[in-house]
Amino acid sequence: MGYALSWLAVKGMSPKTIRDELRFRASGIFEECPDSDYTGVRLGNWYIIIGNAEYGVNLGESDFSSLLKNSEVVFCSVEEHVMYDMAEGWRDSQQIWSVTHESERGKEHLEERGKFPPDYESIKNRLLTLQQTAKDRDIVDYVFNIPIELAKSVTGFQHDIMI
Repeated sequence: MGYALSWLAVKGMSPKTIRDELRFRASGIFEECPDSDYTGVRLGNWYIIIGNAEYGVNLGESDFSSLLKNSEVVFCSVEEHVMYDMAEGWRDSQQIWSVTHESERGKEHLEERGKFPPDYESIKNRLLTLQQTAKDRDIVDYVFNIPIELAKSVTGFQHDIMI
């Protein structure tokens, strides 16, 4: 099975403003493991909205223009059943960086665009080295973790690690 979700992290706006912009409401219910269609949580200076499976948040399909205008946004999408993931960073309505991995296009496939955060090269090099030197490199997919770890390095959030 695996995870099928996406999440959006916003810095520079209050959680209430973010929820209002997305037409979400606070339920006041804490979920240790986000099981609802959408879950929001504050993490440091970031407000994270997690969308499970078909309810995932998607920058391409929704109007996030007001969120993007005066804030920093990180978006991450994870589809473990097909080993696809991507992460992108936005600031003041401009996409700054984007990285995508599709295992079906090769274990070392990466689509990269933009000016990456400082941690990107070390994350990428470490995981590519693991992929290339793994005894079972035809089975494992370390490169899959590159977008996820990059998004975490910026926001402090990772979907499969408890906060």
